[in-house]
Amino acid sequence: MTILALHALTKSFGQQHILNQVDFQIDTPTIMALVAPNGSGKTTLMDIIANLGRPDSGTVTVLDRPNTDQHLYTDLTYMQGDSTLFMNMTGQDHVDLIQRSYQLTAARVDQVVTDFGIGQFLKKKVKTYSLGMKQLLLITLAVLPAPKLVMLDEPINGLDPKAVQVLRNVLQALNRQGTTVIFSSHDLNEVDRLTDNVVFLAHGKLVPITTLAPTTTYTVVLSDAQFLTSQLIPEQIKLITPTKAIVTLTPEKMTALQKQLQGTTHELLDVVATRQGTEALYFQLFSQNEIH
Repeated sequence: MTILALHALTKSFGQQHILNQVDFQIDTPTIMALVAPNGSGKTTLMDIIANLGRPDSGTVTVLDRPNTDQHLYTDLTYMQGDSTLFMNMTGQDHVDLIQRSYQLTAARVDQVVTDFGIGQFLKKKVKTYSLGMKQLLLITLAVLPAPKLVMLDEPINGLDPKAVQVLRNVLQALNRQGTTVIFSSHDLNEVDRLTDNVVFLAHGKLVPITTLAPTTTYTVVLSDAQFLTSQLIPEQIKLITPTKAIVTLTPEKMTALQKQLQGTTHELLDVVATRQGTEALYFQLFSQNEIH
């Protein structure tokens, strides 16, 4: 199954080419970060994928179906800004609506509500929520159905460190179950913690970071870092402490290693990617006056 396919996609606003003959495809469930300065078209692109905006030309296929197929919304969710919330309704009203629409079990709802710790304010009207509370509600609504594709527009914005960690864990768990996650963010440090699949939207084109920096250095934490010396060649690993090591692998090999160790006593407890010149690549692609 092709999860997402963009073919010859174009979109302009006046003289500004937001998307310029974009061809892009996702065939395997992944967590993909979409990175670009404000105003580059990240939200426009996600709107078009979700059929909430129209391209000037080109086609979008989601889960082997045209994105105009309304039945896609059983398998696709999209977290937008808090303008999509109903201010005079409670958070519980929103959760109940999603539960009914997707016929979710009470156990599923309770699990996600507990994961994000939002039960304490669900009975309050949304108009009383802080930015962080609104973000947590929006994220909860998006991940509740466990869709095959979920898109999140700046989900980290307004979250405290604990909530960001919870979000990371939930998204990674969804991905292990076969969900593809596409999220936009300016926080490159958190991007590195969530995924090594980064795509820049630069001058109307989608540019995968692997085409610019194919090798990635990862700082990993596990119960016994020495164990990794039996799995990797000396050039690929440097022990830092008994529980921490730095490994240098391609993203594909790192994913394979994580899956190999998942559920074992040597499971990787934390992985932080430091791509070769990530920040430099960002500034290389976007001139200083484009960054807001």
